Amino acid sequence: MQPTPSQFVGELNRGFRRSRTIVTANSLGVFDALSERPLSTTALASTIGCDRTGTKMLVRALIAMNLLIESTDGELSLSSLSRDLLSRSSPNYIGHMLRFHDVLYEGWSHLEHVLRSGRRWHSLRNLLDEDDEFTQEYIAGMMPLAQHTAPRLAKLMMRWNPSSMLDIGCGPGAYSLAMIERVPGLKLTLFDLPTTLKTTERFVRRGGTRHDITLRAGDYLSDDLGEGYDLALLSHVTHDESAESLRKLFVRTRNALREGGRICIHGWLLTDDDSSEEFESLFSLQLMTYTDGRLYSREEYERLLHECGYRDIEYRKLENDTSFPTHAIWAVRS
Repeated sequence: MQPTPSQFVGELNRGFRRSRTIVTANSLGVFDALSERPLSTTALASTIGCDRTGTKMLVRALIAMNLLIESTDGELSLSSLSRDLLSRSSPNYIGHMLRFHDVLYEGWSHLEHVLRSGRRWHSLRNLLDEDDEFTQEYIAGMMPLAQHTAPRLAKLMMRWNPSSMLDIGCGPGAYSLAMIERVPGLKLTLFDLPTTLKTTERFVRRGGTRHDITLRAGDYLSDDLGEGYDLALLSHVTHDESAESLRKLFVRTRNALREGGRICIHGWLLTDDDSSEEFESLFSLQLMTYTDGRLYSREEYERLLHECGYRDIEYRKLENDTSFPTHAIWAVRS
């Protein structure tokens, strides 16, 4: 049934208010403060450096969203939901990614200018180059989001039994680290910007030093990627680039592979699936605000791969813990 005007506007307002409230509370350190011990509203306001009346309003909203609990004596603590997702001690912590949402909000506020001018509001690459704190939060935030998909992608790629692998734009290295646990003797090269690799190195160290892992810093559109790899992975990278840059990246990746080596592209696609059409379309708009990219279709990737010297192109949908599955496309270097 079609919503009434007030229902339609109310739903828009509710979504924005909820997300902005959670992101702001996270940025202010509300969940960090309450992870340590229960606090009164007054003590919380002092801890996060905010006005007491404003903090009281914020707390009331977070209680209504089941993110905080207030005891009978007025002590505030985390709910089971926020303790799982918003406490730094939890393996499912998403607070890093919520800090990236602060940047996204600013980008969305410039959407009209982006659409009129055809130019992005800001450059993600510049942010990663220039802002160490942002980069650490952004890259670390990818890790929990990958935990369900990484084993599935690794299971797919391990069938090719590669002895060497290049992960281009590796981020925290989630997908490659899942792979190296499953392929004995795999020599892994993680390639990303120098600022990104500072965070990548933390996750590599957590896995111990028993694996053959090399961190290689550079810009994947201009710097040396190495050569002779059996497999090259581009996971959640290609949607950040224009079609022209993708063509360049696919050629450079081909040159880094041995003859018969494989490229594997992983991420979201533009599809004909009605259930994910809204997500795909909105995500493409988001990408326009801070990259030169967008989501591409399977057909567009296949055409580009053929043009860049690949053959035997295959495809697989990878279900995950959300309603929006990722996809893998792989091909052999001719």
